[in-house]
Amino acid sequence: MNYRVKKVEKDFVPDADVDNQTWMAAEVGRIGSWTWHKKNTKIPSVVFRMLWSTENLYLSFHVKEDWMLARRTEFQSAVCRDSCVEFFTSPAIDGRYFNFEFNCIGTLLLGYGEGRVGRIEVPWKSAGKIQISTSLPKGKAILNPAACPVDGYVVECSIPFKLFNAHAPSGRPKAGDIWMANFYKCGDELPEPHWGSWSPVKTQKPDFHRPEHFGKIVFVS
Repeated sequence: MNYRVKKVEKDFVPDADVDNQTWMAAEVGRIGSWTWHKKNTKIPSVVFRMLWSTENLYLSFHVKEDWMLARRTEFQSAVCRDSCVEFFTSPAIDGRYFNFEFNCIGTLLLGYGEGRVGRIEVPWKSAGKIQISTSLPKGKAILNPAACPVDGYVVECSIPFKLFNAHAPSGRPKAGDIWMANFYKCGDELPEPHWGSWSPVKTQKPDFHRPEHFGKIVFVS
């Protein structure tokens, strides 16, 4: 799997507007592998886009699903149990990768390491520099499953390249560079739990911490 990340000359503030013209330049990626899908349950629609500048990596998810849940409002809480989108990436060659996990109201969990065991939490001093925007009321908990808006919801963020370099030195990307990565959608505690990925993961049980199944994101000008 390959996804081309196109470059923008000017930095911008994520606003979770699906019609924002800035995103028109980005390729459209889809979470289309549902290895652990249960029969007779509906598959969410998840589209993602990425852009990059000299300073930041930009990421947008547009999700349409039947139900939304967002019980976690604290940084580094288990957002994978809520309506959650995730971006895992390995920018360096040392085997470590980052897991960026966002629930639908913008709560973040962020760590890095070589595998599921022994991951290191990225402190708020670094993570707080990530700008996160959502089309839903940011930080307002959804304690019980609620119907998703007809047009779905959007979660966007900008991630400074300085954050990556502070924890897994990789240098700033340049056109032609390749990072290994995967994109995910999950919802462990939803009425119909689901787990999907961009690059297929062929394990018996849901497991996103599988860097051997990452695809490639290619930085282009």
